[in-house]
Amino acid sequence: MSGRIKGPRPLSLHFTNSEAIWGGATLAGKAGLDSGVWHPQLEAAVANLKEQLDGVSDAAFQKELEKQASVRKNKFLKGLNQYLAHAFEPPVTDAPITYEIGCVKLHDLGGEGAPILLVPSLINPHYILDLMPGRSLATFLRNQGYRPLLVNWGDPGDEEKYFGLDGYISERLIPIIEHVVQMAGKAIPLVGYCMGGTLSVAVAARTEGLISQLVLLAAPWDFNTDKPHPGRRNAPQMLRFLDKLVEGSTVGVDVLQTFFTSVDPTLNDRKFRAYADGKHEGEAVDFFAAMEMWANNGGPLAKKVGQECLSYWYEQNLTMKGEWLVAGLPVRPEDIDCPTFVVAPKGDRLVPQASAFAIAEKISSVTKHVPPSGHIGMVVGDRAKKGLWEPLVNWLEISRET
Repeated sequence: MSGRIKGPRPLSLHFTNSEAIWGGATLAGKAGLDSGVWHPQLEAAVANLKEQLDGVSDAAFQKELEKQASVRKNKFLKGLNQYLAHAFEPPVTDAPITYEIGCVKLHDLGGEGAPILLVPSLINPHYILDLMPGRSLATFLRNQGYRPLLVNWGDPGDEEKYFGLDGYISERLIPIIEHVVQMAGKAIPLVGYCMGGTLSVAVAARTEGLISQLVLLAAPWDFNTDKPHPGRRNAPQMLRFLDKLVEGSTVGVDVLQTFFTSVDPTLNDRKFRAYADGKHEGEAVDFFAAMEMWANNGGPLAKKVGQECLSYWYEQNLTMKGEWLVAGLPVRPEDIDCPTFVVAPKGDRLVPQASAFAIAEKISSVTKHVPPSGHIGMVVGDRAKKGLWEPLVNWLEISRET
């Protein structure tokens, strides 16, 4: 547990972003109000500000602008320092390992009920599904009579460094599912989160007798929706970077975090200014730390996996076209013959709702659900229990009887 990086990482990038935001904020000066670049939702506020500034000299305005920019930059630094000084370290799933294959481990979180398999994304640590007391989907499922088993992808080993998506599905995920099915003595419910959900689709569509119910939590499928995937803009640049790496290379967390930062370059500045303002207190401070440490740790990604995600999914949209191949055959959601629960938050900033719901149009027995939180909040946030956990268990019980 010790030795984990608290983040945000890479730290130099976030310092540079803050400097660029608040240094650049003063460049246009008063003339910037007439630039016409404002978002339509801000037009009324800008017009009101211009009216208030009538008669204020450009020099006076510029001086106040520089002062306020400095205040905000310093507040970011204050919030960051306060966070780094916070001593809390969240627990990491220490549940027994019931099965291992290559670098991948399967944690058994216990319980007397039927096994249910939880598949997280290959990116970021597995324990988002068992984050901390009171914010653990796995614990909730156990308390509801299930026996949750959680996939821990680990760091790519000698074999996995050369894996693409196919390797992780065919040589790691399917054997794990087969192991859990053998434990259960029957087909099992499978819960896939984000990228883990997309991988789970390939299993459910290509195997028979293994999956009794399929749950897809914000699993991207259509990468060309009207509301674009936020990372798609930078996918070609990231792909060119990966193409230059030697075979068997891995992509470290700092590189992955740089890619995610490109989705919303101002996010960390806003988060830590809010932290300095005392937005978080009590348990919420510990939760903030748990989330930051989760987001800024985890294993590297195999080069080929990164290339295939960016090329097959983001650039070519092979999933939606029915041309994504696993073991040489296309993954067809219409071949999924088990009840499926597709979850897609309306305000998801990483996976547009239309992307996740696109797969629902292709599955015969499907239920759609919209939780009142975002991509991560729906799993661990304040409204996760009412917004996702309870509806999920209700659906599992109802669909099991059909």
